[in-house]
Amino acid sequence: MTEEELNARFAALADDASGPDPALVGAVTLEVNRCQPWWRRVGTERVASLVGAVQFVRATGSLNPADPAAIAAVVKASGLRGRRVHQLAWKVTTTILAIEEWESRVR
Repeated sequence: MTEEELNARFAALADDASGPDPALVGAVTLEVNRCQPWWRRVGTERVASLVGAVQFVRATGSLNPADPAAIAAVVKASGLRGRRVHQLAWKVTTTILAIEEWESRVR
């Protein structure tokens, strides 16, 4: 898949009115901020961007948090910039996978 195709697919997902699940965004935001010092709290908007990006990357291919290329794809899809965005993307990705694993065990 070319970069243009990925960009078009992400734009289509971004236009989707539903967006990421608010409950998932809230749970991930709580977990991310639990691990952060109080002066580095992460806003819900940034987490929502990363949750949407994780869902997009998963829809276009595999999502392995141990793979730096997968995390870079999440960062690129989110459109976020900053010093610690890669660390935040990794934390959001691993948190989503942990929540999904827990939900599958509970069901």
